[in-house]
Amino acid sequence: MKLKRIFQRFDARRPIRSGRPDQRGMTLIEIMIVITILGMVTAAVAVAVIPQLKEAKVKQARIDIQNIKNAADLYYNKHSRYPTT
Repeated sequence: MKLKRIFQRFDARRPIRSGRPDQRGMTLIEIMIVITILGMVTAAVAVAVIPQLKEAKVKQARIDIQNIKNAADLYYNKHSRYPTT
């Protein structure tokens, strides 16, 4: 009997309510706290990601320059001169 009462407390079909039975939704303070926490997490991620974006752009530019150099060398090997443009 006691076990049945315990399982009734955790019945998945019943909505979970905390606090007073007439209390519904979230208060303005709770919403503001959630928004503040999300803002702090976003700022922390941005601080970590932005420098890596700059680093990635520099690496990509170096790769592009190396590819242009290789293409110019291939052109030189085929035509015995570098391209004019």
